[in-house]
Order: sequence, then structure tokens, then C-alpha cells
Amino acid sequence: MTFEEFEAITRLRYQYAQSLDTRDFVLHRSLYTDQITTYFTSYSGGEGHTTISADAGYRDSSRFSTACQPRNMS
Repeated sequence: MTFEEFEAITRLRYQYAQSLDTRDFVLHRSLYTDQITTYFTSYSGGEGHTTISADAGYRDSSRFSTACQPRNMS
């Protein structure tokens, strides 16, 4: 691994943490690829795979972001 590769990975890790800490979901989405392929063979024993757009997966995960809103503990 070159120093430039190491630096790029380190920068990506910090951006990931910052996007979660600040709830910057636009930044968070920008850290991922545009298309996701998932293989469920180890889970379901099947032969298939699924390819979805990352934006579709991101919209589905928005339920998680609303569940993580701060709550008044007083």
C-alpha cells in the first residue's frame, strides 16, 4: 500500500465518522458507490444475487435516521 492510498483510506474513514456524528446524510451517501450488488448465498443457500441502486438502498435506510433522533431524557 502506498502512502497516498493509506491517506485516501484514512480521509474516507474520517469523513464517514463525521457524516454520522453530524447527521450529514448527503456526505454519508457520497461515500458509497452508485450501485450495490449483494450475494445471499451464505445466508439463504441460493445461487442468486441482487443489484440495486445505492440511492434506493439509501432511501430505505432513511427510516433508521429518523429513529436515531435525540430524545429528551429529563
